[in-house]
Amino acid sequence: MPTKLSSLLGLARRAGKITAGSNQIEAALSSTRPRAIVLVADDATSPTAQKLIKRCLSRRIEVYAVPFTMEEMGSAIGKHQVGYVMIKDRDFCQGIRQALEEMEVRPYEQHKNL
Repeated sequence: MPTKLSSLLGLARRAGKITAGSNQIEAALSSTRPRAIVLVADDATSPTAQKLIKRCLSRRIEVYAVPFTMEEMGSAIGKHQVGYVMIKDRDFCQGIRQALEEMEVRPYEQHKNL
């Protein structure tokens, strides 16, 4: 598991800048227009994932499929299993984008078939 990304996720969680889980992210999308990015675990493939990704992209929120399992992503933020994580802080988003770039992970694109 890439440690730089894990460390940044852990720091963001301790700072209170993370929303985890599809229901909580949906609620955050409904209540405000967050300036955020969303990470989707490798094994979080379901109709829920596709719906959440499309909704985020329609609101111009970057979405990344990260090379973590749900268990690894949950471990990074101190939970059991998490398929979806929203980072809601500009500075943490920038650091996480840089870590993802180093890992050669690119965001989903609006036109990509889901």
